[in-house]
Amino acid sequence: YAEQGAFGELCDQLTSLADRTADMGARTRLLERVAALSQEKLNQPERALKAFERILATDPRNRKAALALVPLYRAAQKWPRLLATYEVLLGPAAAGDGVGMAERLELFAEARRISEQRLGSKALAFQWCARAFEAAAQNPDVRTDLERLAGEADEWGALAALYDARFAVSTDAEERIWLLTEDSLLQAISEPQADARSVEQHNHGLAGPCNCHCSCHARDEEEAYPTMPGTAPLDMLDLDPQPQPPPVSYMPTGMRTDMANLLGSSEGTLWPNDRRPSPAM
Repeated sequence: YAEQGAFGELCDQLTSLADRTADMGARTRLLERVAALSQEKLNQPERALKAFERILATDPRNRKAALALVPLYRAAQKWPRLLATYEVLLGPAAAGDGVGMAERLELFAEARRISEQRLGSKALAFQWCARAFEAAAQNPDVRTDLERLAGEADEWGALAALYDARFAVSTDAEERIWLLTEDSLLQAISEPQADARSVEQHNHGLAGPCNCHCSCHARDEEEAYPTMPGTAPLDMLDLDPQPQPPPVSYMPTGMRTDMANLLGSSEGTLWPNDRRPSPAM
């Protein structure tokens, strides 16, 4: 076939032979030959792509085939398949193949960009960035992208879970302080907005009557004290507001203890206004 220039027929014969071969090593070599002929002699990248895909179908950890598929998928703009190929390159066999951290982070970053820019999925981009954080939690670029995508994809809960998991295994004091600080901020961000009115009412209950014009207070006054015809509304009366209590810390008890231990201070010194009882010993 080669002497006659019938490379298409040769590829067909090699593919048929590969399908009948029980030896996986021989099958892989035959399909690699098909891919090479398709690219070099026939200029048929789609045929080469299918040959490499057949290799991965029976040998999912074949890094050589996965690497060969990356430029083919990019040229064909087959983004979901390209992301699946990155799964092979970043899978359990990657460490054994000598893949360094810099290469892994670049693959994670490329997967994030494809998810965000090509597929338009902030949630999928966040998932790839979360995997990069698990691999390199102290990388500043990874942290920046992770928090940006958490906001854009509304994944604050997932981000808090990532920080909690990292805190559980981290032995670096500076990193643990950073995680505690970020976690406390995330808790404030992720508070349901539906509870905003009840929190405002609770604060008013602690402070007593006031002369503010907030909606919740005015509504409560109207419900409790209906305005009679010809009288001024309650919120227009000249009432002296009573002093507000000092702010209360809502940091979880376990987190307060960890933060105090890391900073070498007592909880009472760091949070003097926290009126919640300490857990029973």
